[in-house]
Amino acid sequence: VVEVRLQGTRQTEFFVLSTGMGVGAIHPETAQKHQLPQTTEQVPLNLLSSTLQAPAVSTKSLFLNGAWVEGVTLGVFDVASELSSRATSTQEAPTGWIGNSILSLFQVTFDGANQQVTLESPKTPLPKSADAIQIPFTYKGGRIWVKVTVEGAKPFDAVLDTGTVGTLIPVEVGKQLSTLGQKTLTIQTKGKRGAVIQTPLP
Repeated sequence: VVEVRLQGTRQTEFFVLSTGMGVGAIHPETAQKHQLPQTTEQVPLNLLSSTLQAPAVSTKSLFLNGAWVEGVTLGVFDVASELSSRATSTQEAPTGWIGNSILSLFQVTFDGANQQVTLESPKTPLPKSADAIQIPFTYKGGRIWVKVTVEGAKPFDAVLDTGTVGTLIPVEVGKQLSTLGQKTLTIQTKGKRGAVIQTPLP
C-alpha cells in the first residue's frame, strides 16, 4: 500500500499496487470527494477469476512520492467490499488500486525487506546483482502471467499479483500434492461462500 495524492491536492489517499489488475480502481466516495469527472466509457476490472465492467473517471494527475502521472483513467468500484464480506470503512480499507495501466509506465522494483517500491524510467538497466533473478512473463488481459512449477505436478500459468495476500494454485495441481498438513478454510466474498484447502508446498 502506498500514499497517493490526486488532482494536485495535499490530501493523502492509500492505494494498493496490484499487478493483477490491468486498470486501477477508486472507491466511489473517494472519487466523489476529489470531484473526479466521470467519462462515458466503462473499464474492465480484474478481480480474482472474474472481470467486471465499471464506470470510469479521469484524474488530472496522480502523484506517488516523486512520480507524477497525468491523465489517469480509473474504474469507480468498491474493490475491498467485493473481495471480502467483512465490513470495513473507507478509513480502514484502501481507497484505490493502482493497476498495470500505470505501473507499465515505469520499471518497478519491489523491495519487500525494506518495504520500498522504486519507480524508474523503463530504459533504466535491469539490476545486475549476482542475487538478481530475472523471470520472463507474458502480458495478457491486462495481467502479468508467469510459468510456475510445483514439485510433483505439471507446470501451469499463474497471475503475478502484488495485490493479494496469499498464493492460490489450481485444484488439479493441489490434488497431486500430499494431503499431509492440509486444512480446510471457509472463505466468503461478497454474496458468495466457499472453501479453500490450505496446503504446504514442497
